[in-house]
Amino acid sequence: MAAPSPAGWARRRRSCSVRPMPVYVSLLRAVNLAGRSTVRMAALADLYRTEGFEDVTTVLQSGNVIFSSKARSAPRIAARLEAALAREFGLRTTVILRTAAEIADVIARNPFAGRDDVNPSRLLVLFLAGEPTASAEGDLAERYKGPEEIVISGRECYIHYIDGIGRSKLTAALLDRTLGAAGTARNWNTLQRIAKVLAR
Repeated sequence: MAAPSPAGWARRRRSCSVRPMPVYVSLLRAVNLAGRSTVRMAALADLYRTEGFEDVTTVLQSGNVIFSSKARSAPRIAARLEAALAREFGLRTTVILRTAAEIADVIARNPFAGRDDVNPSRLLVLFLAGEPTASAEGDLAERYKGPEEIVISGRECYIHYIDGIGRSKLTAALLDRTLGAAGTARNWNTLQRIAKVLAR
């Protein structure tokens, strides 16, 4: 039998190669805020490992966990994590997932990039669990007349809190109702920290 050609070997290598596991960023909603829904990040990381996820790393204290998984269905992974959090910690929260590539895309799409008047601590990205309604941007403009600058892009909502977050009347409940999907927000500094860990 003739030996395989170089092209044949290349095809064999490709067919036998193992697909790399996707890297996910999970963002837990309303964790460790003002003493509510408190969970230690070390315990959170242990839970992810127990659930079979790999390369687990937490970022800051606000419920950000980076991990790898052989599973490729983000909705199933999120549902599994929500069940595990409820079971182990009594924590009933929404888990929102993005891949590493999606996080990079969110940063690249920043509509406020290059503006010197935008303080990174006052720029939040609201990550939504699903697609916003088609009329979301118009509905939000109609229901809320505050000073914030708001841009909806895909499953993210970029919000510039011009006068600061603490005094804003743009509540999570209002955003949920108007956008038609639950979400969790991270400020730009936190998002940059997550991106640096992903780049290692």
